[in-house]
Amino acid sequence: MVCFEPWALEVAGSNPADPTKLRTKLTSNTILSNLHTCKIHVSEDEYSNYLKNIDRPLRDNTIRSYWYMIQNYLQQYDTLSQDNVTEYLRKITNQNTYNNSAKALIHLGRMNHMRIAIRFRRSSSDNLIIAPSYDKVRTLIHGIQDSLVKAYLSLCATTGIRVQRILSLTWNDIDLENGFVLRKIEDIRTKHYRPNPLHSDARILLEALPQDTDRIFPLLDGKRIRSCIAQTKQNITPTQLRDFFYNQALTCAMNPVIVEWLMGHDIGIAKHYIADNIKREYARFEAVTKFH
Repeated sequence: MVCFEPWALEVAGSNPADPTKLRTKLTSNTILSNLHTCKIHVSEDEYSNYLKNIDRPLRDNTIRSYWYMIQNYLQQYDTLSQDNVTEYLRKITNQNTYNNSAKALIHLGRMNHMRIAIRFRRSSSDNLIIAPSYDKVRTLIHGIQDSLVKAYLSLCATTGIRVQRILSLTWNDIDLENGFVLRKIEDIRTKHYRPNPLHSDARILLEALPQDTDRIFPLLDGKRIRSCIAQTKQNITPTQLRDFFYNQALTCAMNPVIVEWLMGHDIGIAKHYIADNIKREYARFEAVTKFH
């Protein structure tokens, strides 16, 4: 439930505008309203329903990504304010993560009848994505002692799947016998799954995990992941591991079209014809990318 402090309701007015009617066009010059701070109590269902009922509804995978970012924020702050948002975003170095987190927080603000002033980051030579090297990634994964975090980071570095999506994977999404991560996609007619090959190192780690819950990583959160990474003294984020996969796959001479497909990008009609080549192309990556 979205809750307001009593004084916040008074400031917002007894009959605020319906938040579902607010336009979703995001600008870099939005102005904070008179409601400067409010206590946040919001569930995933409430946040999802809100984003599905705005003028320009968001896709389910985008909503899941935004909710993951909101969770990261709420782990550090229990109130929504301009100062808290500014402080939180200042810690994010990756441009895409920064901009997407900003959008997620703007929507959270609108749920609470607030407008947050955020300036989005633009691409420049100073903030180009620089993926970590193979040696650094190998040192990171080898140094993780938490088996759940190690399995998670191994998937981030070897599948190309978005890190938020990996956190939500279920055991039904994993084919351990044939070595695939099978993600359901709704806009494909002839192929209903986007199969990502499962690296042998990641498969070994997954097989060692208990399968007593539906989700693979039910107890994993950002705080636990960051703590484990900090212990290795490697300044690498899960998102950077996905960047590593992209660079490493191209370095291993994988077909760029298949790499784009594994990363979750649209490749047009080619998506109907690449299934037979995925495993063969991925073998190039796996042959030179070992973590154990």
